[in-house]
Amino acid sequence: MNAAYNISFSSFLGHNIALFIILLVLIIAYCYFEFKAVNISGYHVSVRVAVNLVNDKKTNIIDIRKSSDYAKGHIADSRNLSEQLLFKNLKGYFRDNNSGFLLIGDKLHSADKVAIALKKKGYKNIKILSGGMRAWVKEQMPIEKGADASSNKLGRSANAIKNANKKKKKLKR
Repeated sequence: MNAAYNISFSSFLGHNIALFIILLVLIIAYCYFEFKAVNISGYHVSVRVAVNLVNDKKTNIIDIRKSSDYAKGHIADSRNLSEQLLFKNLKGYFRDNNSGFLLIGDKLHSADKVAIALKKKGYKNIKILSGGMRAWVKEQMPIEKGADASSNKLGRSANAIKNANKKKKKLKR
């Protein structure tokens, strides 16, 4: 073997320190996000469990999908709030940190990020419908169509949400 090709690891590392640092950062980032995903996995619930949560008058059903997707079909009494609207006036919407939340997303828009943010803000009882609205439809659960009548571009008042929660319909199990 030629002496020019006989390089030790420490010599290689010395000549390529920037590449080594980038590799190390990528490994740490990968581990961090994998741990975060495992940490949030306990929040996911099946459609069957979600039915019970929908029937619970204390659970706020928040659909974080696009309003156009929401209008095509959504769970009865759910509220269509984008992430931006939800966090813009979170305390105005939900004053009680013990309120239950069922987050509805889709495959393109994960509700995990919203669940983590709600938890950081002190909210408890956060659940995510595993598989999102597609799983709900696949199980042939009832849906409603149309825009969220109590929403507007500025969001909804806390009273509108309270009134909607009082009128929740019971789903057939």
